[in-house]
Amino acid sequence: MMYAYFDSGTTNSRIFLLENGQVLYHSKIKTGCKDAALAGDSSVLIEALWKLYQNALVAMHLQDEQIRGIYLSGMATSANGLQEVEHLPLPAGLKELRENMVEYPENRFFHRSLYLIPGLKTCPRGVRVSPEEAVLVNNVRGEETEIMGILQATGMNSCAVLLPGSHTQAAIVENGKITDLLSTVTGELYGAILQDTIIGSSVTEAAPQPDWIKQGVLALRRFGFNRALYITRSLDLFSDTKSGERKNFLEGVVNGDMVLEALRVIQRHPSIQDVIIYGSSEQYTILQAVAEVSPGFENFSLHHVEADPDFPMSVRGIMALCEEKSFRPV
Repeated sequence: MMYAYFDSGTTNSRIFLLENGQVLYHSKIKTGCKDAALAGDSSVLIEALWKLYQNALVAMHLQDEQIRGIYLSGMATSANGLQEVEHLPLPAGLKELRENMVEYPENRFFHRSLYLIPGLKTCPRGVRVSPEEAVLVNNVRGEETEIMGILQATGMNSCAVLLPGSHTQAAIVENGKITDLLSTVTGELYGAILQDTIIGSSVTEAAPQPDWIKQGVLALRRFGFNRALYITRSLDLFSDTKSGERKNFLEGVVNGDMVLEALRVIQRHPSIQDVIIYGSSEQYTILQAVAEVSPGFENFSLHHVEADPDFPMSVRGIMALCEEKSFRPV
């Protein structure tokens, strides 16, 4: 049987048609949850997904009846998506995700049920925590599906996983279940610095240069984030440095705190020996350089899982979820 999977984020949405562990078709549109939020109407997103689905059926000469199930994860399950689905508390693995899918009857466009995969959080379900407790809460929405795919691809069932992106996340996996999380806005912060501060005028895109990345981490450790950030500008104004070197220095400053905090989370779990970085080769090189000057990381083995936009790990995760034929979404 065939399945359809939507990976709908803030600004883009992708569809994958899946059968027997293979991607039969995939496509992408520049419509996401942000468009629904700006319009104040979730139907903006739903209609866009429906059109994407119809195009997929036409392209593959299929009928709707041939698709056994339609699944969505990520921001589509947020308040700005189709329907807000409460995060599932940890620990959670494939079994918990299967058992807590939410059936969403969509009768305006699809005229069938869609199945929403919940995100995860480090606090109990159905409660609001105090401000003092909120500082300890971490959550993911969409990354849980990627992590399940990474476990399938690597064969590991106990490891730490770093997922660089707009919201760079870290997860601890023990015996196949996610048991701890770290949530950051590393990617969004880096983008905001480039776009909305004077620092952005001092850097341009460049290939990773580990020595300069490490200099940024060391400056962060010595001077703190605010001052280390401005040193990027000082290198431009008062030193004979290249813009690419300054870009890598900035990468070290911005990623240094995230890696240090991820290390603290990992060290809470003595059984963890392996750390997987899921991303591009460039992202891996950056985080590897940061880790090399972060005391404590030398005790762990780093592994790179390359991100493939044609076959992302979220798709592998969906395939793993669909393998259990007896599950019944709630």
